Amino acid sequence: MSTTTEQERAAYIAGDTERAELLTRIDTLQRALGDEVVRELTDGDYVLTEGAAWVEVQGFAVRLRATPEGLKIDVYKNGHEDGGELGSLFVGVDDAAPNI
Repeated sequence: MSTTTEQERAAYIAGDTERAELLTRIDTLQRALGDEVVRELTDGDYVLTEGAAWVEVQGFAVRLRATPEGLKIDVYKNGHEDGGELGSLFVGVDDAAPNI
């Protein structure tokens, strides 16, 4: 079952069915590609919304993962994520800033 995005709904409401169908196709393609899509990040502030992410940094693969106990950061050699971590850091939830 496909989820309709706000842009798609707006296009349908405006009567632009061609645009709405194109947005639906783009959304379907993005879902099919999933994690295979490389997204470039610039220096900035980001909020991790799904609890975990992989970030590639100068030959390292970095796994950021929120747990009920705190934040876990594991570092691997890029391309060798199944070969064991090079280093790891855990910071307990008691050290986090309160959610505002």
